[in-house]
Amino acid sequence: MRKLLLLAALFVATLGVSQPTSLLVGDLVTSSGQPLSNATLTLTLSQPAYITGLFTVASSPINCYTGSTGAFQGGTILGLPDPSATLTRTPNYASGTLPAATYYIKYAYYYNAQTTWVSPEMSTVMSSQGTLTISAPTLHPSGATGWRVYVGTSSGAETLQSSIPGWSSYVISAPLSSSTAPPTSNNTQCIFWFNDSMVPAYTTYSVLIQDVHGAQVRGWPQNYYFAGSRADLNSMTPAGNISAKFPTAIIASPSSGATQSINGGLTVTGVATAPDVKLGYQT
Repeated sequence: MRKLLLLAALFVATLGVSQPTSLLVGDLVTSSGQPLSNATLTLTLSQPAYITGLFTVASSPINCYTGSTGAFQGGTILGLPDPSATLTRTPNYASGTLPAATYYIKYAYYYNAQTTWVSPEMSTVMSSQGTLTISAPTLHPSGATGWRVYVGTSSGAETLQSSIPGWSSYVISAPLSSSTAPPTSNNTQCIFWFNDSMVPAYTTYSVLIQDVHGAQVRGWPQNYYFAGSRADLNSMTPAGNISAKFPTAIIASPSSGATQSINGGLTVTGVATAPDVKLGYQT
């Protein structure tokens, strides 16, 4: 009984830590050859599918993004978008020991150790000692663990004050701590389960691209079959007439001796024996 419980625990633990590792890369450009910055890619499976070897339904749709020109990553496919919206800042002078000063603020999205580029700089004046509350971003990208806030008393000299899981506000009630500087680029990755890791076989993703204004980019969506550990969208050809197929087992003892067939070649290792059947090989 103890062995069964241990095996069950290991099985559940394996399911819990299994994460996709296949990476989509590429650099998207407009029809005029300019980087397609701050775009959103929406990848939708052609039908529901399971991850091979796991009792897990593949997520769909999935969002990835392209970088911004400010970080010199315009058009580069990334896992999370660079933040652009400003945040609400609210001083409170009834409590707290945050000194009076002008505070400069930036923020970024993060997933585990991966972080986006930072937002445009914001500033707030604290006229006397107190507490400063910074509201969470209103945009919550799918796949983001939370957000990181960078604050300083000089423009361009912000440092990390906290990594906030989820989307709660951040409250500064004491003098700033000195920590790491903001990231200079977006190192998040567009990672998801590729089609060759799914059952049924030969599903595809419909890839829709929308520009920074939410308008659909001309020529999209396109259907793609992703396989392997890494795919470059720039070098791929849209999928043709691919139809999904479930695997069909060859049964050792079919009910009532029903006939089974194999549509394609068959490789047999070892000695193949069958009564009253010619297998068609030569010696």
